[in-house]
Amino acid sequence: MGAEVSKYSDGSLDLAFVGRENDMKMVRELLQKYKTIGIYGMHEIGKSRFLVELFRNMNKSGAICLMKDFELDDITSSYVHYKWFHDLFSYTDLQTKWTDFKIKFPGENIVCDICKRCGNKLSCESKKSCLEQAANAAIESVKSCKKQIMIFLDNVDKIIDSDLKDCLLHFIHELNEKCPKIKLVFCSNNEVKCLHKSYGRLVLGALAERSILKLIYLTTECPDDVSTSEYDDNVSNDKNAQNNETAENLFKQENQYFTPENKVYMDKIATLCEGHPLAAIISGSLLTEDEGILTPEELMEILTEARLEVLGQDHCPPDHRLDACETPLQKVKSVYRVIFNEKRIASEGILGDSSAL
Repeated sequence: MGAEVSKYSDGSLDLAFVGRENDMKMVRELLQKYKTIGIYGMHEIGKSRFLVELFRNMNKSGAICLMKDFELDDITSSYVHYKWFHDLFSYTDLQTKWTDFKIKFPGENIVCDICKRCGNKLSCESKKSCLEQAANAAIESVKSCKKQIMIFLDNVDKIIDSDLKDCLLHFIHELNEKCPKIKLVFCSNNEVKCLHKSYGRLVLGALAERSILKLIYLTTECPDDVSTSEYDDNVSNDKNAQNNETAENLFKQENQYFTPENKVYMDKIATLCEGHPLAAIISGSLLTEDEGILTPEELMEILTEARLEVLGQDHCPPDHRLDACETPLQKVKSVYRVIFNEKRIASEGILGDSSAL
């Protein structure tokens, strides 16, 4: 159930990983107790980055890890489902089982004759039945696997919100109950209520304001280290000490943005990000793009104005509040473009007068 498996060799995304030390410790403890763990949290809170960091750390520890991101999958494609089973078998020591599976489900389409005539519609009950049969066959095959395997599934909401929800939940349940050597960690915006109580759960909350400030700092003052992680087990003690020292002394006169004079503005920007790591990264990017044409004070004013307007009663009725708050940074970008254009016009006007002289 999925398209190509994402195999992150180094686990890096273009976002720094900070402020999740306690969460990482907690999920490691859960892995000692449960075979299946759900990681939940609101949209854009950092679940995918957290999952990739966990994948990277477990991969370095010697575990056999399989990473799958459903975000870009065409879940209506039967080939996509077949490819997922192929990748699952490829990580086991059961090549003969894979051969038997291919004989039972030949070709690269897990479909029935009806599906070929109805255009592979996702809502087709026959197709879902075929897919469930294939899942059961795969589970029966991999349950005898001797290797310890960890499966990481990201953005499962795409399937949970589709007609394939029952197929996915059935697969997770059977994997948990029948495959002793396989552990599963998945990410979802909303908690899956129908999962068994024997599953572990971790809810990622908003980042602490200090961590948000550190993200903005890394984006503006250390852009080459923006994909760094504070929690790499292989990093030396000296490097960890450097990271901790930087976190305590962010504002220095030699910095371009994090100067003592800008502290009040940077602190306010961090507050307005409200614990969202992506908001911190974008805020830092807005300060550095176009050769720093936007000052910290101006960005603070933009964020304040955009937040007040988004949260206003005229723009955000109670029944639309969540929808209005989903992309508040769109307002930031539009206001930013206005300021940028005004500064550019003013700059061109000055240059024009100088050339005339």
